[in-house]
Amino acid sequence: MIELNLLPDIKQEFVQARRQKRVVIAGMILTSIISVALVVLLGFYAYAAQTLRQKLADDTIASKSKELKSQKNLVRNLTIQNQLSSIDKLHEAKPVYQRLFDYLKVLNPEAPNNVSISKVTILTTEDGSNALLIEASAKDYQAVTVFKDTLENAQLVYVDPDSDSKAKTKTPLFSSVVLSDTGIGKDSSGKQVASFKATVIYEPDAFAWTVKDPTIQVPNKKTNQSASNVFADAPVKKETQ
Repeated sequence: MIELNLLPDIKQEFVQARRQKRVVIAGMILTSIISVALVVLLGFYAYAAQTLRQKLADDTIASKSKELKSQKNLVRNLTIQNQLSSIDKLHEAKPVYQRLFDYLKVLNPEAPNNVSISKVTILTTEDGSNALLIEASAKDYQAVTVFKDTLENAQLVYVDPDSDSKAKTKTPLFSSVVLSDTGIGKDSSGKQVASFKATVIYEPDAFAWTVKDPTIQVPNKKTNQSASNVFADAPVKKETQ
């Protein structure tokens, strides 16, 4: 079968141009429809959906608020919850005063200059420093002086919990040692002794919970770390001099 193209070239170009025009117009119409649809959807979301979501959120808040208000002891429960959240910090700030017994064994000089402690009181000074009031007795004033020198030269050795280094820190255990009420008295057996009180300002890290395994060092090393008679009854019939 033989086909003859009877249309001139100019006619073919016209037909092709008109066809392309229809395709472009159809594409523009389709694009316009899609754009209008997107605008409508965005407008619906901005006004209808957002308003609906806001209403649902308000209803949920009102419902939860009503539920909380209906609970008994709400204020107490919230207070307990707040206290529980801070219990770890309070626990870390708690002093470990039982270390004092081990410290006093190291700080007590060897015989014949050892002392007998009758009472230890934890104090807070006017400037906020932490202090100990030690009431004790010794065989004579020389032993009292040896004990005072021991306290003044004692060193606290520990690993600083705030430091990344594992190196040990050494610092004076007491920043101040003051003797008072020194005098001559008698112990429970009637033996004459020198009684006194020592007020000492101690390094807070000595009893800090975060400090692990602190130790006490005395330069002259004349201490009895296994002393068992650190504590004794207070002297009586004291004659102040």
